[in-house]
Amino acid sequence: MRCVRHKPVRAADPVQAQATQKGSALYRHFGDSRAGLFALRALLLQVMHPDVGAGVTEHSDFKNEAWKRLTETVMSLANWVYGGDRGALLEAARLRELHVRIAGTRPDGERYTALNPSPWAWVFATLLKGSLDAQQYFGRSLKPELLEEIYQEGRELGALMGIRPHDLPETYPGFEAYFDDMCTNTLRRTQASDDVLDFILHVSRPKPLWFVPRFLWRIVVWFPAWLALIVTAGTLTPQLRSQLELTWSRFDAAVLVTFRAIVRALTFLLPQSVMVLPSVLLGKVSLLVLEQRALSTRDENAMKWAGQWDLNYSYAPVPQLGLPRRSGLEVRTTRELRLDSIPELRTPQKTIRRFPPPDRPIKSWADVAFEAR
Repeated sequence: MRCVRHKPVRAADPVQAQATQKGSALYRHFGDSRAGLFALRALLLQVMHPDVGAGVTEHSDFKNEAWKRLTETVMSLANWVYGGDRGALLEAARLRELHVRIAGTRPDGERYTALNPSPWAWVFATLLKGSLDAQQYFGRSLKPELLEEIYQEGRELGALMGIRPHDLPETYPGFEAYFDDMCTNTLRRTQASDDVLDFILHVSRPKPLWFVPRFLWRIVVWFPAWLALIVTAGTLTPQLRSQLELTWSRFDAAVLVTFRAIVRALTFLLPQSVMVLPSVLLGKVSLLVLEQRALSTRDENAMKWAGQWDLNYSYAPVPQLGLPRRSGLEVRTTRELRLDSIPELRTPQKTIRRFPPPDRPIKSWADVAFEAR
């Protein structure tokens, strides 16, 4: 038996933004496969926040693209935690750029923004708490020292996303109290939470499985969907179940206890390294996807800039973006982007608003992330 020695943690120490280090407590536990059993619970708690729920309803097509959203979320988490320094920085910059323009008005008339510290920190809190709760619910309890170490490393990782030290409590016991307070006094039923429950009850067929007959799909997913609803409803507080109008019976409780015992028996002898192995491998794959997306994002930015040029003005070719060598990315050689290479700009009749020519290379979230290293 190998003894794991936990480093001492001082909660009062200042939080330094840094990616997850290989072999750290967060690395060994965050991507535990059992956390997937609490994934829908975490999603439901997220969208029950009034700001998050309003943002998802107004700016996301979760009803029609639920599988796409869930897949992107899983890959984003794997890359953020297991993608190393490069993956964490890229993903943090991409997510902040993706959410910076999400704003609007809630049904109660209050204004919201996605990067408001309260909902931004709450989304991160549900992911971290959900992973730790799932491991302890379907496995052994984690020691308080280990929980504190994981939490402090999670705060450092969250700082990369712009979560300030005072947005979350300093210690794990304080974090648990904060989480309970949010569930009691802040969370409420939203349109987005109804959409999540509807997805669980009526699991749509993913587009890649278009060839599977609908009746066969419903037969196959009926039992897993029902079990997912039992796990999600059974691990919520009675107050949240009441708000969502979820019934809970002795039979449901017996099913949950049985399923919990089965999962514990199947994973009891598996080492922790095996439990996080799928997340580690997914992190490597998602990093490759993210790097390719970074390159394409640069090209899209260049096209957008070119689309705002004035046809009656002579501009120099758009400069190619060069990522720093330390990023480890190799920029593919492409032909220079010229004015006559844009189909929409070949017709002089089309009026395009005047825009000053760029005096520096166009930057995307990928370049900003790498320069911040």
